[in-house]
Amino acid sequence: MISTSDRQEKQIALSRLLNGLVNQICSEKLFTSLGVFSPLSDEPVWWSQLSCDLEWLAVHVNEGEKLSFHPVVKKNYCQESGVLKLSEESLGITSTPELVLVPGLGFTRQGERLGRGKGFYDRYLQDFTGVTIGVFFSESECESVLAESHDMILDYIVTEKEVLKIKR
Repeated sequence: MISTSDRQEKQIALSRLLNGLVNQICSEKLFTSLGVFSPLSDEPVWWSQLSCDLEWLAVHVNEGEKLSFHPVVKKNYCQESGVLKLSEESLGITSTPELVLVPGLGFTRQGERLGRGKGFYDRYLQDFTGVTIGVFFSESECESVLAESHDMILDYIVTEKEVLKIKR
């Protein structure tokens, strides 16, 4: 178990590396939107050092168990609790991000990701043409994960220790 102070230090380090990567990608590709997630208790809070000027689009699981992304005001999203309920107004506006942050339980250095078993992100990413960034603590690295044919490979992985660019 990670102590609270260690967790905070790791989240800040991860967020700094993520900020550098997001700014680099967005300046190269002229991206203007970032698909974001509200971290669960075992996932890193990724936004503390993020300073890019992008439209944030928060992920939502629809009734049909499909992911959609909706505009969100950054300052309302970046709450200490890390939990956000999207307003009905936000849910009425759907957008497609150019860059998507992807959570998970584990990852490999080949860009494979262990999700939570429902395939929400894998289904969404099948038709996604933008850039994907997995956001993980380094302790989540696995030698291998049980990957299936529908599992999508990430473009980058960011931990508190490093940024991995996945070669395809």
